Amino acid sequence: MKKISIICIALAALVLVGLVARAAENEPPAPAAGESGLAAIYPGDVGLAADTAVVLVEDFETGDIGDLTKRWTDSINKDGQSLSFSSENAPGSPGRHSLIITGTKGHDTGGDLWMLLERGYEQLYARFYVKFAPDAPYVHHFVSMGGKVDTLRYPVGRAGIRPDGYDRFGSSIDLVRENADPPGKWSFYTYWSEMRSWQTPEGVSDGRPNPFYGNHFGPEQPAQARRGEWQCVEFMIKLNTPPDKRDGEQALWIDGRLACRWA
Repeated sequence: MKKISIICIALAALVLVGLVARAAENEPPAPAAGESGLAAIYPGDVGLAADTAVVLVEDFETGDIGDLTKRWTDSINKDGQSLSFSSENAPGSPGRHSLIITGTKGHDTGGDLWMLLERGYEQLYARFYVKFAPDAPYVHHFVSMGGKVDTLRYPVGRAGIRPDGYDRFGSSIDLVRENADPPGKWSFYTYWSEMRSWQTPEGVSDGRPNPFYGNHFGPEQPAQARRGEWQCVEFMIKLNTPPDKRDGEQALWIDGRLACRWA
């Protein structure tokens, strides 16, 4: 069996946007990893976990893989082959480890870590560092963030079904294949209440099953994700207030540069 490896997530943090310095009104929000964000206060992320704005930090420095999966609400590590630690880390990181997520064709689709936050948030940032293997294939369904009413303590997908605006929402960092080399070009893959259907040019269902798969949101000229290099990825999601008001927002930064923003 051919192994397809992705070395990913050297550091990860979810940060409340309301407590992060913002750009002027009507301009894209400043990334938490930018000069005006929390990273400027905590060089190398030292002390970041103690900041009251931070919801979650995982630096892969404590314990073994078993300890890691216990810290998360749910995980996938089939036969113990999908998740492992590496001594390689992103340049400038004070840590000693990163997490390798390996997908083995014919055996699994890779590993997974999933966290259920114990309270809801209107707006969150997520930041992580990733290095794709030199032979990494195209990647679909990468790092996700979302919410669901009365959620269970494990992820439940509803592929092909459009949210109604009150039950759930989810958006993943995705890597599109069109005009791209593996692992793809950076984009969002989003389930939301005004999704377009793949079944007709008008974006409406023609009655066949599973009419609504994730809609892509990306820049006009998406950036190519690079193999064999560490990249800093950050994204932000802001919920609508209330659900029927069009003031939701999502944005993506690659290596500190705004890649796309949808509002």
